[in-house]
Amino acid sequence: AYFPSASGVSVIAEPGNFFVFSSFTLAVSVIGKKGVYRDLHSDELTPNDTPEFVYYMNDGVYGSFMGKLFGNVITTPSVHKMSLTLDDPLFSSSLWGPSCDPLDQVVEHCLLPELAVGDWLIFSNMGGSGQEGPATLSDTDQPPVYYTISTDDW
Repeated sequence: AYFPSASGVSVIAEPGNFFVFSSFTLAVSVIGKKGVYRDLHSDELTPNDTPEFVYYMNDGVYGSFMGKLFGNVITTPSVHKMSLTLDDPLFSSSLWGPSCDPLDQVVEHCLLPELAVGDWLIFSNMGGSGQEGPATLSDTDQPPVYYTISTDDW
């Protein structure tokens, strides 16, 4: 009763996404990597500058990240890497799908430790973000889905 009917306020809610987003966690593999060195004071590339990394993943906006094309925000993933420590330096990074299409940019800018091809990125809260998209929009296969449940929830 925050807004009594006499207040003239109409509340419209779509709770479906609220309940669905946490139902899906997406794991993607790094399939390519490119280092870019930029001097902030020059357009010249020099090896002494801090690198920026461009990572290519095995899934993109024509697959599980299709929701980005419709305005859904894709958050920075967590890194699943065997040798990751809290002391690892973070680098400016961008994440791209496998299609080579300029629209297939999943995350424009994030800070990540240096990754290698074969490392995994974990995106939480991906339910309702586009997994239902048709496979015909991409030349790549849709990733498999594995259903899991914790012992406590079972």
